[in-house]
Amino acid sequence: MAVMHEISSLCRWNIRGLRSRLRNAAVVLIGFFLVVLVFVAVLSVRDGILQSETRPGTDQLAIVTSQHGTMDAGALDTVNQAPGVARVDAKPQAAATDSGPLLIRNWRPDMLGLAIILAIDPGKAGVMPNFHVVEGRLMRPGFNEMMMGEGAKRIYPEYAAGRTVQWQRREWKVVGVYSTGSLTRDSQFLVDLHQFQGAAKSGDKFSEIYVRLVSPSAFAGFKKYMEGQPSLAASVKTMAQEDEEVGKRFREILAMAAGMITILMAAGATFAALNVMYANVARRSGELAVLRAVGFSRVPVLVAMLSEAVILALAGGVAGVVLAALALDGLEAKTLMGGWLVSFRLAVTPSAIAMALALTLGMGFAGGLFPAIRAARRPIAIALREE
Repeated sequence: MAVMHEISSLCRWNIRGLRSRLRNAAVVLIGFFLVVLVFVAVLSVRDGILQSETRPGTDQLAIVTSQHGTMDAGALDTVNQAPGVARVDAKPQAAATDSGPLLIRNWRPDMLGLAIILAIDPGKAGVMPNFHVVEGRLMRPGFNEMMMGEGAKRIYPEYAAGRTVQWQRREWKVVGVYSTGSLTRDSQFLVDLHQFQGAAKSGDKFSEIYVRLVSPSAFAGFKKYMEGQPSLAASVKTMAQEDEEVGKRFREILAMAAGMITILMAAGATFAALNVMYANVARRSGELAVLRAVGFSRVPVLVAMLSEAVILALAGGVAGVVLAALALDGLEAKTLMGGWLVSFRLAVTPSAIAMALALTLGMGFAGGLFPAIRAARRPIAIALREE
């Protein structure tokens, strides 16, 4: 109990003395503040992408492709007969799709936009999970009409008001905005499959088939059936798996960047804290010697000096987290993913905050431990003589 009382007394005394050491304390606090701010900022990009690609229903939608490259109506008939396919009014919920690159020239002065056109039968667009029209209307079959996802609208807002887009020497009128809740898919443009095939001169060929299943558990049976059709040479995966593949490499790059940046900045902040704390110990050697001389043991002195570094680190970390949450959470951002421009919103998550605060405490402990040990071990007689 006596030791705890000494620790409590010395910690209060040490914290009150921070007023006389504000300049040095500010150096430590700002260093930890910047580390945490950058760390949370990078994690907010990662978590924003992860949240966007984690959607209900994507594990219930199968995507069928062929090792031959393209498919035709015969492949769609095979899919319609497969087990596990959902039906509405006795009609199988399967849709042939195709896609291609869309270059949007001069959407901003001297800027080139790069997006994906997804082609699908307008009557079967609802096969896609969470698909709904948020503005305007659905494109009509047989017309050169186009919809844009909510993400594409944020990237190219001027096209949402009914302007036309040039593609394959045709003019496509934007008639509506759709949403699926997906980072990548909502950054695409949507057109009628038959109009797409005519413009691309691909005949009746297409590259993928979207299939809504009766339940996620039906996927294994559906996959086995489709991959057992030798003429089709099918490859089958869920939309959830495809979304994960799209975002995985980007998240790996972000994780590597976050690690390298954080290590470098954390090392700098920790060494700054070490220098400041060593300087504090040197300047206050007389005070600490007097405390030891009047009966305070080494442990309370060590804890008191260590608590200063930890408290300053925690204060800087909390400030960094608060600023990141206020300034970054929900902020719109754009990036290239898989070669395509996509729009998403940053997300400051509880797990990112917890990781940032844990990092802060670790840096504060590392920055204050050795100076605190030096203060506690310094011989009383030497410290008083130097004073």
